[in-house]
Amino acid sequence: HQVRVAVDEARAAGRLPAPLERLFAGALRAGRRSRSWLPERPRSLADRALEAIARGSGEVLDGREVLVVGAGRMGTLVARAAANAGATVRVANRSPGAALTLAGSVGGRVSPLDPGTADRAPAAVVLAIRGRWEVSAGTVDHLIRNGTWVADLSVPPAVDQAVADAFGARLI
Repeated sequence: HQVRVAVDEARAAGRLPAPLERLFAGALRAGRRSRSWLPERPRSLADRALEAIARGSGEVLDGREVLVVGAGRMGTLVARAAANAGATVRVANRSPGAALTLAGSVGGRVSPLDPGTADRAPAAVVLAIRGRWEVSAGTVDHLIRNGTWVADLSVPPAVDQAVADAFGARLI
């Protein structure tokens, strides 16, 4: 993907000589062909987390809302996997610009880090951040009452022990 993006950018800027463009085109074609022989697309940790949520809740995510907390590499994987599963995606991040960019790339919208209790609770929250997920006790209660599942993909964990205990089996 990175090579394909770099080639596209160089081509658009007029900095890619024709012989080099032909070489890259052949290399990219060979890469696609070699991956087509794989039995299935490798699943990421994001895919596995969303599958665990669907399995645990007994419901598919298609048409349901997933709040992705974090707009870095893992948050991006989660947002894309959720959008591909048909979920409505909200993105929260400490940097509003990064949240806006990621949300826009998956047809989602931006959310505050603490989603509060004003809106309908999401079906799932997937955390992919550095540091603690600081949310109010009211938010935790709202999410628990509404059956929200939480997957914490952060290292170290973003959910403190009291919140983890409150979610119980609905924390992955």
